[in-house]
Amino acid sequence: MIDLIKASLSCQTDPLMTGQIVVKALSGTTNPHVSLKVVDLTQDLTYDSITVVDLPAPTDIVTDDHILYTVTWPTDSAVVATWTNRVQNVAVITSYNSSSGAATIVHQWGEPEGWLTPGTPLFDDAGTRFVTILSESQGEVDGDFNHVILIDTSSGERRALTSGRYTVTSIYGWNTEAAIIYYLGTGVDAPTNRHVYSVTEGGVNTCLSCPIQTPEGNKCLYSTATFSQDLTHYSITCSGPDPATVTIFKDLVTNVCTRTWQPMSVQGSGNQCLYKDLATNVCTRTWQPMPVQGSGNQCLYKGLVTNVSTRT
Repeated sequence: MIDLIKASLSCQTDPLMTGQIVVKALSGTTNPHVSLKVVDLTQDLTYDSITVVDLPAPTDIVTDDHILYTVTWPTDSAVVATWTNRVQNVAVITSYNSSSGAATIVHQWGEPEGWLTPGTPLFDDAGTRFVTILSESQGEVDGDFNHVILIDTSSGERRALTSGRYTVTSIYGWNTEAAIIYYLGTGVDAPTNRHVYSVTEGGVNTCLSCPIQTPEGNKCLYSTATFSQDLTHYSITCSGPDPATVTIFKDLVTNVCTRTWQPMSVQGSGNQCLYKDLATNVCTRTWQPMPVQGSGNQCLYKGLVTNVSTRT
């Protein structure tokens, strides 16, 4: 039995926010235990015929007091889990046969002077290779930085695809046909900047957002991206140093811009232009602020095209 303490958080200044109960284990009590199991839902699921396959943690590495960080299915017959010990300075990626539960250690690493925050491995279509973000040494002077690492599950080979004095923060996707990985990272020697990059499996790195300039003529210094499901189209939102603009690209090879939008500020009353096409100077999306009266949920903005409340 775990002793719990409850803390109530409330916001008195913002009527749109409500209180939240936070439950936390008390110091000195037993930590919760986690286990991983799999059930084949394609079988006849009568009570007597259900087969539950245990996927045990590698306790010889992460001990009995461990944390389950991520779980993913690289293929229909394999489950891959990332485990850490309780203090989160040792991590291991384990591959399981989903039918038998047989386990294979894919990769193991540690951080003796800090803690780890493992991400979910992103596998290729065959399920034999994956990319993830791991700490990589850049020499005694520069120290360690998080970079995109490609790991072969059959050979155990680990290869850094990116390098340098900047940090990879997240991976957007892996176009296995083009052999290109898309990711978000800081600027070189500029930890407050954010740029969208691509890197080939051969290690050729390209900054996709660096050439973008704002309508005011400044370099984009803080960007994020959204990709189509097949990674053939993407948009880059530049959020600084000037007002945000959205640039849409359709060709990941030539990096050709097809359309640029600028989100518009909402002030005053009357119909509001939320996005303006910078090429034609035409407003492409309009919202109408709605009056707030009485009690209960209130419609704050209504899309004039769909007449649907977008914020309550």
